[in-house]
Parts: sequence; structure tokens; C-alpha cells
Amino acid sequence: ADSALSPLDSKLMECQDITTPEFYGRYRDDIYITWTESLEKLDEFLLWLNDYHPNLKFTMSTPSTEGTEFLDLFIYSKNGRLETKTYCKPSDSHSYLLPQSCHPTHIAENIPYGVAHRVFKNCSENEEYLKSKIEFSKYLEDRNYSKDLIHKSFEKVELLERDNLISK
Repeated sequence: ADSALSPLDSKLMECQDITTPEFYGRYRDDIYITWTESLEKLDEFLLWLNDYHPNLKFTMSTPSTEGTEFLDLFIYSKNGRLETKTYCKPSDSHSYLLPQSCHPTHIAENIPYGVAHRVFKNCSENEEYLKSKIEFSKYLEDRNYSKDLIHKSFEKVELLERDNLISK
């Protein structure tokens, strides 16, 4: 995806023929844009994208007034700022590796930390982080992780600076 879409990134930034997004970001084959023009111009932009290469098909999901999903984020606007929180697809069963599996102990012990790290990094507002912390702690408990290990994992990530995590 990177080699196929990298030239598109450059072409898009140089394009004078069509209205382009206010913001354009891509990770592999997932693209996120912010759009301030009319819906008609957005449809024109989508047609332009789909003319880029015959083997590539671009689709668009129009966000609700609440926000939109991108990868494992839900992005929304609040007081003129873009905010984020952790998003899971409806099909996500949160089937984390069981701690009693035959994997080395350190693998299972690090899963709650990895989950806590992701939740902490993805939630730009503390209120959303606290809601997600409760939600994901429950998912881990349902997979037989100890409450103590889960609690310690979240405590450990809370010592980190969120801004430093985002910039990496």
C-alpha cells in the first residue's frame, strides 16, 4: 500500500486542478482527511482519487455529527479542537491471550500494560480515558487477568506524559 499510494500523497499536495482536503493523513491504506468545502466538492475529490489508478478503489465514510472512526481512534470536535478516544470495531471480541496459556510469563504479564498504554495514548481527554480505563479493565478481567495486575498496568502508564507518546 505504501509504494502504491506514496506517489498519490505527492500528487495531492501539488494538485491545482481540484479542491483538496484541509488536512490529509494516511497510514498504509487508511486515509483520514478534514474537509471544509461543500459535499459536492467532496464528491469531486473522491472521483479524482478513484481516477488515480485503475486497481485502487477509494471509499468514503461520512462522519456523523459526533465524529468518525479512523484505525483504533474515534475522532471528534470539541470546542474547536479535534479530540480522540479509543475506538473498537463492533466485531472486536477483545480475546486477549489468556494468562494461563503456555506462553512465557512475561508475555501475558505485558498484555494489560499494552492495553493500558493504548487506551492512555488514544484518549486526549481525561474523562474519556477514565471511561475507557474501566471498559478495558473489564475486558481484561473477563480474560482472567488479575485486578491487581490490571491496576498496576494502568498506574504505570499514568506516570507517562501523554504528549510524549503521541509524538512518537
